[in-house]
Amino acid sequence: MSELATNKQIERINQYKLFGNDVGPKPSFDLHILLVDFRPDGRRANLTNETEQLAKSFKEALGRFKPELFGQLGDILCLEINTTDFEKTKELTLRWKV
Repeated sequence: MSELATNKQIERINQYKLFGNDVGPKPSFDLHILLVDFRPDGRRANLTNETEQLAKSFKEALGRFKPELFGQLGDILCLEINTTDFEKTKELTLRWKV
């Protein structure tokens, strides 16, 4: 059996009210990829595009082969933070969302 969150993880989430309210037995979770001070040079130039394609393929495969888990995976997001600017802007940049 595959699961995105174990029963023990869900118990801890509810015990410590991590999301404000209790979550049910099959909660939906987003997956965030955070790029910190990312500089797309050389080999890294296509990294975010390749990762986005991988995320799309993963969600499609999950829907086909594990439909019971598909509803538990919300969005997959690629976010970027520039730590130099973050102190004043408090902003993250959305690169892509699947």
